[in-house]
Amino acid sequence: MKDNSDAITRPERYENLDYSVGDPDSKEKGSGARANSGKADYSLQPLYQLVDQLHEYDVAVAGVLNGMANFQITHNPVHLYDCMEILFVNIDDKADLSFFMDEVCKVWADGKIKYNAWNWSKGMPWSVALACGVRHILELTNGFDVDDKESGHKTWAHAVCNIQMLIHYTQYYPEGNDLPIWGIQK
Repeated sequence: MKDNSDAITRPERYENLDYSVGDPDSKEKGSGARANSGKADYSLQPLYQLVDQLHEYDVAVAGVLNGMANFQITHNPVHLYDCMEILFVNIDDKADLSFFMDEVCKVWADGKIKYNAWNWSKGMPWSVALACGVRHILELTNGFDVDDKESGHKTWAHAVCNIQMLIHYTQYYPEGNDLPIWGIQK
C-alpha cells in the first residue's frame, strides 16, 4: 500500500491554476512551476530604465530595483544580497530578523501548497524569478506594508523569496541563466 502522506491537497484558490512555466509534479531539473498567467511579465524589461523613472518617486523601491537591474546586467548575486538588505531596512522601524524571516517563511509555506515542496529548487529560467520579483517590488510603490492580493502575505516577502531563488540558481542551476548579455563586443 502506497503512503500518501506527502500528497498535497490544494485549497480551492489554487485549483485549476494555469502553470505558465514548468510542472509542479515533475521531478526533472528545470521544471520549477510558476502560475503567472494574466500577470505582468517584466522578463524582457531593461530594469535600469525603470530605476531612473522610480528614483524620485520612491528611493527604497528604486534601490531594490537598482540591485535587480545590476543583477540582470552582471548576473552577479552580490547585487541580490543588496536587495534583501534594502528590503529588510525598509519594512518597519521595529522589525527584526525574526519577523523578517517569519514573513518570508509564510510565503515559502504557501508555495509548498500551491506548487509542492521545493518546487522552485528544481530550477526555472532565471528571467521568470527575476520578473516575478520585479513585479512584487513595483507593488511596494504602494507602501512596504502592502499584502499580496493573491496570497495575503507581505508583498516584500514574495520579493525576497524570488531573490533567494535567484541566489540559489546562480549556484545550483546556472544552465537556467537566460538573462541578456549586455554590451556584446565584436
